[in-house]
Amino acid sequence: MRKIAIIDIGSNTIRMSLFNVEGEEFYELLNKKTTAGLASYVKKGFLSRDGIEKLLRILNGLIKTAKVLGFEEIKIFATASLRNILNIEEVKEILKREIDEPVEIVSGVDEAYFGYLGVKEKYDVSSGLIVDIGGGSTEITSIEAGKTVYNNSIPLGSLNLFKKYSSGIFIPKKSIERAEKYVVKKFDPIYSENLKSDELYGVGGTIRAVSNVIMEMKSLQSNKMIKSEFVFELYDKLKKKDKKTYEYVLKVSPERVHTIFPGTIILMEILRMSEAKTVYVSKFGVREGVLTNYLSEGRK
Repeated sequence: MRKIAIIDIGSNTIRMSLFNVEGEEFYELLNKKTTAGLASYVKKGFLSRDGIEKLLRILNGLIKTAKVLGFEEIKIFATASLRNILNIEEVKEILKREIDEPVEIVSGVDEAYFGYLGVKEKYDVSSGLIVDIGGGSTEITSIEAGKTVYNNSIPLGSLNLFKKYSSGIFIPKKSIERAEKYVVKKFDPIYSENLKSDELYGVGGTIRAVSNVIMEMKSLQSNKMIKSEFVFELYDKLKKKDKKTYEYVLKVSPERVHTIFPGTIILMEILRMSEAKTVYVSKFGVREGVLTNYLSEGRK
């Protein structure tokens, strides 16, 4: 049995998943999340010295934990958190010097592909859209007849949308319309792709948080499948700063109280564009996709 640690450096959180692997089968033993808030350390496009030191401190701590638990095989990757910064080459050199394990900077297209691989582990996806709304980017993959026909990464996520239009906890009322128009503008390049689908498969923390709040709001038994109309209803309540709705947010996803509304704006626009009626919320995502790809490379 192989013991493999996957560490995912995101714009808001750094997560480590520990897996036991038997052949092509794997199961997660531990999922450790650390809120790093790397996006808040990016000034004028550059990750600050404090941000780099925080990243190093968290990574070294996670690597130490993995090795103490007997996980010597460690795969570390970063998404928009690092690929979008202007001093990426400097940061890569520092990581190479200070971290015992290599750190891969994953492209947006590869991130979308890994999300697809992760969803495939849980769902038999013959057609539909796979969407991963992260802190710093949104990945969209379109599947038709079991094949990928479209794959793209948009440099827009819940955290950087929040940062652009707010300096407090919420996006001010006067800035909401501007934020919505900005999202529409960012998605302009993909409207012409005609990505229509009845089904959308959601990956990542933003969509999981939205589904968890909706489960509370609608008294659902599960958050594995939600109707698109519930997302629009949630948007309206968040926009109005409905007290009861934010109580649900604080109950199920308190760390996302500031980003759940911008994340919902992005998801709502994708639902409008795709005309999807149903959102399936995948437990598996990019980390599982990275692991699947890593295992397949080892078999080549």
